[in-house]
Amino acid sequence: MVITFQSVFRLLSEWTWTAMSVLFSIFVYGWLFGFGVAILIVYLMVVQAMGHYLTARRMKLEVRPPEIMPFSTQIRVKCTPESVEKVAWTLIAGPMLGGLAAFALLPIYFWVGDKMWLWLAAVGFVINLMDLLPFISLKGDRLVSIVWSRSEGPAEHNLSGQWKVLIGKVHIVLCVLLASSMFWAAWLLPIH
Repeated sequence: MVITFQSVFRLLSEWTWTAMSVLFSIFVYGWLFGFGVAILIVYLMVVQAMGHYLTARRMKLEVRPPEIMPFSTQIRVKCTPESVEKVAWTLIAGPMLGGLAAFALLPIYFWVGDKMWLWLAAVGFVINLMDLLPFISLKGDRLVSIVWSRSEGPAEHNLSGQWKVLIGKVHIVLCVLLASSMFWAAWLLPIH
């Protein structure tokens, strides 16, 4: 692999937009919640977006670096994927990695005892659960249409039976885990 000035410049320019979107999100969340909390919320969003991005790269999809905007993250695929399995795994990987990042905040809460960590874990669970739910314009809508559709279209637009069952089970288990974790964390939070 030959590294040229143009390839380095293109890579830096793509990731510059990601860095700017992260800084903008930290500013917006900092204005709303304070900068310490903002950095952790954006961290949770970045981990989730990187789950999508790294999985897409692993699946050999040509994607742009993630964009992290307040209340939204996205990656853009440069070409049409050749199989829906790759799309489905890319869609579900973000909440899987993001859910792990939210779970990682729970031991900090138990060690430190500060409710802020529990609140941030609950926010992380909500962010990742929202990514799985089938609302229009969210990634969960696309995932549900892939996994739960009964379309008889071309084979490349449908999951094979084994993949449909596996990804469907992962989707359900992940939704249940994130939802129950969110409610558990919310139950531990004091109501003042």
